[in-house]
Amino acid sequence: MKKLSEFIVKRRAWIVAFFLLLAVLSGVATYFVIFGGKINSDMLVYLPADSDTADGIAFLKENFDVEGDAFVVVEGTEDDRELASAVGRLKRIDGVTTFLWYGDVENADRLVDSFIGRLFGLDEQVDTDEVKDYLRRPIIDKDGRVVGYNYVLLVLFDYSPSTQEAFDVHAQIRQELGQNLGRSVAISGMTALADTVMHETLAEVPYYLIFAVIVVLVILFLSTDSFLDPILLVLTLGVAVLINMGTNYLLPDVSIISFAASSVLQLGITMDYAIFLLHTYREERDRSDPLSAVKAALPRTFTNVLCGGLTTIGGFAALYCMRFTIGADLANVIIKGVAMSIVTVLFLQPCFLIYFDKILTKTSHRRLRLNVEPFAKGAVKARTVLSVAALLLLIPAFIGQANVHFSYLKIYDEPTESTPQEVLAAELQNQVIIAVPLETKTGTHKDFMQELLTDAKIDSVMGAYSVLTMEEERLKDLLNNPIVSENELVRTLFSYKDGKIYTLYLVGISGDTEDEGAFATHAHLEQTLDAYFDESYPLGVLTGVADMAGVTPGDFLRVTLVSIAIILLVMCVLLKSVRKSLLTVALIELAIWLNVSLNTIIDRPINFMIYIIISSVQLGCTVDYAILLTTRFEETKARFFDRKEAIVMAVESAFPAITTAASIMIGVCLSIFYVSNNLLVREMAMLMSRGTFISYLLVLFVLPGLLLFFDKMKPMFSHPLLQVKGRGKRRSV
Repeated sequence: MKKLSEFIVKRRAWIVAFFLLLAVLSGVATYFVIFGGKINSDMLVYLPADSDTADGIAFLKENFDVEGDAFVVVEGTEDDRELASAVGRLKRIDGVTTFLWYGDVENADRLVDSFIGRLFGLDEQVDTDEVKDYLRRPIIDKDGRVVGYNYVLLVLFDYSPSTQEAFDVHAQIRQELGQNLGRSVAISGMTALADTVMHETLAEVPYYLIFAVIVVLVILFLSTDSFLDPILLVLTLGVAVLINMGTNYLLPDVSIISFAASSVLQLGITMDYAIFLLHTYREERDRSDPLSAVKAALPRTFTNVLCGGLTTIGGFAALYCMRFTIGADLANVIIKGVAMSIVTVLFLQPCFLIYFDKILTKTSHRRLRLNVEPFAKGAVKARTVLSVAALLLLIPAFIGQANVHFSYLKIYDEPTESTPQEVLAAELQNQVIIAVPLETKTGTHKDFMQELLTDAKIDSVMGAYSVLTMEEERLKDLLNNPIVSENELVRTLFSYKDGKIYTLYLVGISGDTEDEGAFATHAHLEQTLDAYFDESYPLGVLTGVADMAGVTPGDFLRVTLVSIAIILLVMCVLLKSVRKSLLTVALIELAIWLNVSLNTIIDRPINFMIYIIISSVQLGCTVDYAILLTTRFEETKARFFDRKEAIVMAVESAFPAITTAASIMIGVCLSIFYVSNNLLVREMAMLMSRGTFISYLLVLFVLPGLLLFFDKMKPMFSHPLLQVKGRGKRRSV
């Protein structure tokens, strides 16, 4: 570190020039990340490859040319020729593979009534009334009069939901039906959800950064010694954030959640590294010149920054163990960001401190100072009570966090006011698309449909046998007739693969798709499909939620255990004490359990992704506070014989940095919480701010007493890497 410090001081001009060039290139790359299709907002693609949803996506793409969807609801009149003309234009949009609406069923009626229809006996075996009632629904006013109709348009296209091409299809639909015709239009489906998440979240990102920077600057102005200190710290980490955002271009893609939250989380997570270096530099600067102060401060800060960075990286690295791969996506971005922050703090910030030293001195001011000694002595005096209280909280906290309820695909709050079209579109959002073979194992397709409808939450089942009454063999012969097979409705409902015919069903689910009733409905759906067909491929919100619920317990256990193991290993090597490493990790784990348990107490569900992620994120981010206090205790204990006085002095010494770092993390996360409308982002921000506060309290109030107690015990192991080296002669105060 001494050689590295000398290199940084000697080559500071080149280092600053290099980082500025890298920042400019990263800014350009960030533009292409945002506008070059590198951001993904479809949450279903992160499900495991062997999940039912993944199978359904793959099968529908291969055999029905379905990747994106749009359930369109548009107002109209009974005989709406203007709408029919607009639909004709929409069918010619590039990439649209299927477009089914009321007029297509009327065309099928004309085929049934034709000579060919009578020849095949279709007039006796086809009844389209149910389908037409589904695709055109009357709008009834408060007096019971029909004042118009809601037309349902099913649009399927050959673009993945989270692509600009899919969003363009939506835009053209809104342009044609909304702006050109002046009709009220609403669109639902996975593409609509991805479109909303993408554009609304991206629109919020600048506000995340603006408010986060304001919060950071205010806190730093109060806690630092110069008016320039906050600007230097934000500038240092701002370069790291920009480089991290730009290097996302090197990834295949990045989720909208990772992209939106990572920059602000990076700022909050790694600010303490910059603060640690600044405080150490101030101490050294009081007794030497700027160059010497930097050379002395870097070695002193290196262990804390590296330990803090590695534990944070270790916490996020555990997310690679998740089967739901959005964990790996978030880990890619955050780990990269933490590494960038470590590099800028160790290389760029020292250069800034040297170049701006005179201005730092001239702009100095009195910072907010608190007398921490009484509180530190009180924590030490009450250590037995506080330690027992923490121990007693372990079991209820563990039980509380294990009984929390989950949410899955609820990303935005329900609107308070909605048009009739928006209400109907929201209901259609819960449709499940199912592809099944024409042959059944038992019974008939009619029996299958009736069996599905025995579940209270299934309110509609639409498919070929909503129209047909003929036997499967008769239908096969009919589908081989080119005149019939080219019909729009027929091509929508049937597909051929390896000599087998598959057909589509639309199953409507009423009410909530994430409550206990919804899981019972999913089980009923799976059991019925298994009973009637050798293979089936369901796709929709209901199946996506069920798949997500299936991976949650295993993912949470893996992430928790792996993050603990990684962080323990890092701390054992850097702190050279197994006992103290176990102690600090256990204390932060208690803070995590208390944090999640609060949601159980107030009966508020947690998004399953946040539940899985928070264990590693909070552990990796806030264990730094415990590390700093522990290392300060070891340093102070080496100079003072009295352990009680040493821990009091350690708390006084670590308090400013810990308080500033925790305040920044809490403030940044709360600013996101109040700015964002995205429920996932808001929930992550709230749990991080609350978890940081709980960890902060446990570290400052409970950890001092525990360190005193465990410090009296003999070492657990004798390996030299796991012991603190001899400190030489001590002296009492």
